[in-house]
Amino acid sequence: MKELNFEPVMGSERTAYFDYLKLLQYFFLMVVHTASYQWYSTDIHSTSWLVLNFYKSSTRPCVLIFFMISGALMLGKDIPIKILYRKYVLRLVIVFIAWDIIYAVITYWSDGLPGIIFKLFNSNYHLWYLLAMIGLYICFPLMKLIAENEKLMRYFMILSACFAFFLPTVFELITAFGTDAPAHWAEMITGHFYDMHMTTVMGYPFFFIAGYYIHTYGIDKVPRRIIYALGIISTISGALINALFVRMQGTPIDTFNNSFMLYEMIPAIAVFTFFKYNVKGNVRLDKIVYRVSAWGLGIYMVHDLVIQGLNAFLGLNAMSFNPILAVPVVGLIALIVCIIISGLLNLIPWVKDHLV
Repeated sequence: MKELNFEPVMGSERTAYFDYLKLLQYFFLMVVHTASYQWYSTDIHSTSWLVLNFYKSSTRPCVLIFFMISGALMLGKDIPIKILYRKYVLRLVIVFIAWDIIYAVITYWSDGLPGIIFKLFNSNYHLWYLLAMIGLYICFPLMKLIAENEKLMRYFMILSACFAFFLPTVFELITAFGTDAPAHWAEMITGHFYDMHMTTVMGYPFFFIAGYYIHTYGIDKVPRRIIYALGIISTISGALINALFVRMQGTPIDTFNNSFMLYEMIPAIAVFTFFKYNVKGNVRLDKIVYRVSAWGLGIYMVHDLVIQGLNAFLGLNAMSFNPILAVPVVGLIALIVCIIISGLLNLIPWVKDHLV
């Protein structure tokens, strides 16, 4: 059985809340990209755009939660470097190359070979996740050393929270919304943070390690409640900040749609923690959720083609009707289609072993 982030844990290692958490994040994945396509073209001063912006901002942490699940699954295991590269790194490299070619051919077919080659080196936006996971797998032996010491994990997470998330977020906000003098100084300080490249060391690895820490050691009741409250506040704040900034700039730009913003990190932690303590599984649903969870990599790989296809062939998108309903409805349709396609692909032995 493959042991990638998108797949359920087998046998005695299986943890029910991972399967349910993955299913929710697959849906959020559909929602964020369904909303995103119209987010750039809808009038930013309209109520519809505000709805799209909320959906886009509030569901963005879904991929960060995938990192957390991966860390929770892997960091407790002893994986020799040879197996790590053969079973994890090499497989994802093959998956990336294969789907890069598939998306290049399908999306740039009309442009001929030059267009396809161009697209190959400018991979489809969602394939970044595979590259990020490859990087995390390569760094696994180092993160494993941190994960073997509870105090060291806490130190790493505190350091990451401060230097990779909190301080950059604060200074970005001052730069964007402050008066001339504070904004000038904040911009210079932000530049220093980027020069330190703290997010390179403490960005995505933070989620990998945090997922393992929460899953293994847990969080006390009072801190959990604080995290839940901060998660709700952060989700609302993130959407408001992004809306204000876009309207200030007069054009939809992604400056504050950033995985290293505090208001994306905290909701990811909150959702993961909530599922750990509140989702125990259901006898009737477990098998279905487990199976869908097993098809996760395929769901991720085909989801952009499905979302684009629903728009191109059926006219279904975030603005087909009232976006308050359209975004989740179209997202749910896209998820169902993706589940069916991934399920069929998983019936093909070679494809199952190498592409999904």
